[in-house]
Amino acid sequence: MSESQEESTDVGAKPEVPSNTGETDTGETDTGSQPVARREFLSFGAMCCGLAAGYGTLVAMGGRFLYVSDSDDKSMALQYVTNCDSLTVGETIDYVTPLGAKIVVARQRNQMQEFKKQEEALEQELVETLEKQTELDQEQKKKLEEELRQALDLKLLNMRNKIDPAKDYIALSSVCPHLGCQVHWQSHKKEFYCPCHQGRFNADGVGIAGPPLDAGQSLAQYNLESPDKRMLFIEVPVVGLTAPEDA
Repeated sequence: MSESQEESTDVGAKPEVPSNTGETDTGETDTGSQPVARREFLSFGAMCCGLAAGYGTLVAMGGRFLYVSDSDDKSMALQYVTNCDSLTVGETIDYVTPLGAKIVVARQRNQMQEFKKQEEALEQELVETLEKQTELDQEQKKKLEEELRQALDLKLLNMRNKIDPAKDYIALSSVCPHLGCQVHWQSHKKEFYCPCHQGRFNADGVGIAGPPLDAGQSLAQYNLESPDKRMLFIEVPVVGLTAPEDA
């Protein structure tokens, strides 16, 4: 073969393509493929987390508005009103039932704030008790403090577990039973007031002045519940909303 033919053959030859098997010519594994595999794994993990978060949000949103009542009365159902911490003491929110009844939901207390004040008072009481133990040495006082603090922690835990956020609120019909005017919650007086004929109701909805007092009338009250201690539900009639059963 001539020299020119050899050069032509070399120019037209295809270069060798390295294998993608991850192994070198010596049979050793190519560590350069590991970062790629790790990136694929992290991408897959991120995708799974994203899907889980998406489905979790969907379930949470559904739970905000749908809750099955434990009551045997199928004519009543629990309906979502608001989050338990969305209102401050004295604030109200208007609510209309599925059947059109008008309700005012008022926050009248904050048990968690009351609990924190009690917690501070009990902590101070513990400190004062230890300060009075002057006859004890350092080791005895330390042991006494541990015993008192264990008892206090248990007491505070029981107190906290008994907190029911639904008890912070009251739900009453916002329609005055006298002539059907709209009543309003007056937080500074802790009363419900009807401007039409100066009717007044106490914090429980009982008439205390004006025509409601004369007639012995009260505002209709609705049951409130907070199964998860985060969301507030109201129990309201739903008769007439369900489709009739097939005969």
